[in-house]
Amino acid sequence: MSRLPLGFVVGLFAIIFIAVYLVADAPHIGRTLLSLLPLRHRSLAEAPAEPVMARIGGYIRGQIASSLCVGAVLAIGLGLLGVRYALLIGALAAVLNVVPFVGSLAAAVLGILSALNESFGLAVATALLFWGTNFLEGKLLAPHFVGRATGLHPLAVLLALLAGAHLAGLIGALVAVPGVAAGWEVVRTLWIEPTRHARRA
Repeated sequence: MSRLPLGFVVGLFAIIFIAVYLVADAPHIGRTLLSLLPLRHRSLAEAPAEPVMARIGGYIRGQIASSLCVGAVLAIGLGLLGVRYALLIGALAAVLNVVPFVGSLAAAVLGILSALNESFGLAVATALLFWGTNFLEGKLLAPHFVGRATGLHPLAVLLALLAGAHLAGLIGALVAVPGVAAGWEVVRTLWIEPTRHARRA
C-alpha cells in the first residue's frame, strides 16, 4: 500500500516538470518539428504556428490565475478554520494545480490529515472546504480564466477538462484544453478564415 502514494506523487511531479519544460522550450520544439516537414509544406504549417502558441500561452496564464485563486481560497479558509500549516497547504495546492483538480486533491489529503490531528469535526469541515473549492474551480474559476485566456467558451473548457481526465487521467486533464484551443486555431487559420475571404472576394 505504501507504493501507491509514492507512485502518485512521483507521477504528478513528473507531469508538472514535463509541462513546464514544454512551455519553456516550446519555440525550439516548434522549430525542430517544422524542420522535419518537407519544404513545400512548411509555409502552410507556419501559418497557424504563432496563433497556436498564443493559445497555449493563454492557457498557461489562465491556469496560473485559476491556481492562485484556489491557493488563496484554501489558505484563507484553512486559516479561519484553525488548521495547522494553512498557508503552506494553500501554496502547495496552487503550485500543484497546474494539473487541473489534482493539485487541490493532493493538498486535500494533507489538509485533512493535519485537521484530523486536532479533531474529527475539524477534519470534516476541512474536507467540506476542499470540496467547495474544487467545485468553485471546476464550475467557475477554470472555465472563466482559462476560457478568457484561450478564447474558448467556458462550457468548452469544462467539457474538455472532463473528457481529457476521463480518457487519459492526469495527462488528459493537462493537455485537453490547450489541445482543443490549438486545434481550433489550426481549423480557424487554415480553413475558416480562408473560406471567409474567398466568399467576400
